[in-house]
Amino acid sequence: MENLQQFNDEPLNLEITAEECAETIEELTGFIKDLTDVIKIKAKATRFGLDDIYPERGHSNRAALEEELGHLQAMIDILVAKGTVTREGIEKGRAHKLAKLPKWYSEGWVPGTVA
Repeated sequence: MENLQQFNDEPLNLEITAEECAETIEELTGFIKDLTDVIKIKAKATRFGLDDIYPERGHSNRAALEEELGHLQAMIDILVAKGTVTREGIEKGRAHKLAKLPKWYSEGWVPGTVA
């Protein structure tokens, strides 16, 4: 497995995750609720920090983000089970993204800007 420790810039990681969610929304509108929930939590985590606890939720932004990413993963699993996408295709996209990330980090890409 790849060494993912090199991608330790939390704001950048969250911004890239939001970008990937937005791109997926364009392709699969059935995921809109789960993807927008991830984006909403990402925004809260960026503003207040991952460990900030929102009183109405009673848990941290990190826990909320993990929960929403779990929901998103469940939807991906459903698409695989239905034959809409393949694990191999998803892994290919994952590997492609991981190959591109070091360039963005080394060039000082600023979250919220076009890469």
